[in-house]
Parts: sequence; structure tokens; C-alpha cells
Amino acid sequence: DDAGEVVMKDGYMAYADPTTGKGNGRLFVSALFPDPVQKMETALFSPDEQKQRAGARGHLLARTTYRPGTQYVYYWGFAWDKAIGTNFDAWQGRLEQEAGKLKHPLAVAVE
Repeated sequence: DDAGEVVMKDGYMAYADPTTGKGNGRLFVSALFPDPVQKMETALFSPDEQKQRAGARGHLLARTTYRPGTQYVYYWGFAWDKAIGTNFDAWQGRLEQEAGKLKHPLAVAVE
């Protein structure tokens, strides 16, 4: 039983949905964080909760020090391997590029 793939790196987290073998392709879901997060983790459901939630396995969590009344920015996205003709490794490469752009944005000086 495929549980999917999870990757948590500096600046992003990603999940590859285990739809392989059903003919539906695979979905890649991710979140990018411009500011550092304290902790990224999985929160898995118990077997009983999985049954109640139609087989859902759990959540990916990113913990931060958000303060009410302040702005918090993050980006999320997804891809489908049948639409973009790629695999999870290539999707992670794209996330690495985007996370790098968020950490080191283009700076332009006009004189």
C-alpha cells in the first residue's frame, strides 16, 4: 500500500499523492515559505481516523511564530504528472528554484 512521498526541505514541503496504479497519474502538492519555519512535520491519522476520512493519511504541518494581526505569506501549488509530463524529482527541482528566488529576490537599482 503506497503511502506517497513526502519531502520537507529548507523553504518548502511537498507531497506526491499515491495514485499510481489507478491510471490517474500522480498529484504533487506543495507549500513554499519565504520566511523560515520553526518545524515541518507529518501528523498521521490513526487507522480508525483513516477509515472515517475515506483513506486520508494525515497532514503536513509547518509551524511558525505567526502573531495575530500581522501578515504571513506562503505559497502553495500543485501539479499533475499527466499534464506537465514530469516526475516528483523534477517537481522538487522546480520547488528548489522557486524557494531560492524567494530567499534571494531580484534587486534592481535605478540611478
